[in-house]
This record gives sequence, structure tokens and C-alpha cells, in this order.
Amino acid sequence: MADDPRDPGWGSLLQPRAGGLVLLRTVFVAFLIVLVVVLVGLSFVDVDEPLLGTGPAVAILAVVGAMSVSIAGLLKRRLLRGRTSAEVASSYGISMFALLAVAEAVVIVGVVLFLFTGTFAIYLVALVFAAPAYALAAPTRGDITRQQEILNQRGVNADLLGGLLDTSA
Repeated sequence: MADDPRDPGWGSLLQPRAGGLVLLRTVFVAFLIVLVVVLVGLSFVDVDEPLLGTGPAVAILAVVGAMSVSIAGLLKRRLLRGRTSAEVASSYGISMFALLAVAEAVVIVGVVLFLFTGTFAIYLVALVFAAPAYALAAPTRGDITRQQEILNQRGVNADLLGGLLDTSA
């Protein structure tokens, strides 16, 4: 299924079709673009008096990052539910948004800690700690194939990719 011809691929983001998978991928890419926009915006911020040292900020980020990796792993294993193609596709979308929220939490903490420390590298460290949750959230062909295999092992007779491609909902 990794080479399933029904999957429109990532290039389909530039085409004016609306299917669930294309929309999920478009939202995912938009979240990544925001990370770059924030990066550029923060490069113009000058903090006069830091409220926190870099060491404690990195320690806070390490804790938040470790928590996000744990939570993201737990969410990825538990969120896919449903019996029909439409139900599992909806569940897949919910899972992606939950994982994006976990990743964004780390980034937001990174922005706040940058504002407290004035150290630009803090935001970059936050991006590194958020990367695993973003990777788990990505609606890739490989991930859809893995999730389909999990559904098959559970005895769920639903087509995840078919549900994601269905435009009738």
C-alpha cells in the first residue's frame, strides 16, 4: 500500500482538489510554515533585560520536550478508532491535530523562554524538541500504511486511505 496509486502525493497540495488527505497535508504544511514565520519574527526581537538564564531555559525545554515525545507516542498508538472507512479517516485527522498540538506546546514554551532569556538559540532548541511530534503527525504514505496495518491486525475492515480520499463527506 506504500505505493498505492490512489494517494495523490504531496504535490497535490498545489492542485485545487479537496479531499481529506489533501486537506490534512495542506494544514500540516501550514503548521510548518508558521514555524519559519515565527523564526523570522523572533530574529527581530531584542530582549533588553533577560529574566532567566539560558541553562534553566534549556532544562525546562528538555523536560517539556521529553514530555511531548512521551505524550506523542502514547497518542499515536491510541487515537486511531472506528469501524468504517469514514470513522477511521476522521480519527486519523483528530490524531494529527492532537499530535500537532503537542508539538506546538513545545514551540510555544520555546517562544516564551526566548522572550525570557533573549537567546535566539532557545527557539531552535524548541524546534528540535518538537520535531518528533511533528514527525509523528505527518500524514505520509508510510504512516497511512502503518496505520492501515494496525487496523488490519485489530480486525477492522476499513480502508483508511479510501476514507481519507473520500470527498463526499
